[in-house]
Amino acid sequence: MNRYNILLIGLIVLFPAGCTQNGLSGLAPASGVVLYDGKPVEGALVLFVPDGGANVPEQRPASAETDVNGKFVMMTLQPKDGVFPGKYKVVITKNIPEKVYTFEETQEFFRRGRPTPVPKSHNHLPEKYADAQTTPLEITLEIKGNKTLKYELQD
Repeated sequence: MNRYNILLIGLIVLFPAGCTQNGLSGLAPASGVVLYDGKPVEGALVLFVPDGGANVPEQRPASAETDVNGKFVMMTLQPKDGVFPGKYKVVITKNIPEKVYTFEETQEFFRRGRPTPVPKSHNHLPEKYADAQTTPLEITLEIKGNKTLKYELQD
């Protein structure tokens, strides 16, 4: 996961302004599917990055992870709570680490008083979709939301 994605996820967690007792008010449902070469993409991170400028202060980043069928349901603060209406750039990545440490390996790092190293990861989707500056994908979400989004990624 690149630094930009980590920052966006952090922003989602750190901006609870406008919360109601059950989450945020004014969110619209947004869900759909991600395909690559015509096949569903499992385990992809879908990010909606606000592109409305300073005129839309209530917008927040939103995210989702695709399931085995490539389907996703967007969240802003709580699972499946939706997205604020507005214009967004759509960032989609699927980062897979080079190494997954076993329990025994993580325990050995702990015994030595060292943190478990963060393995490098590689995006398994075309890089143009991995950054808000380069992605060709965008959406303008209305108050009623959209439950039929379809992102067909190509090289």
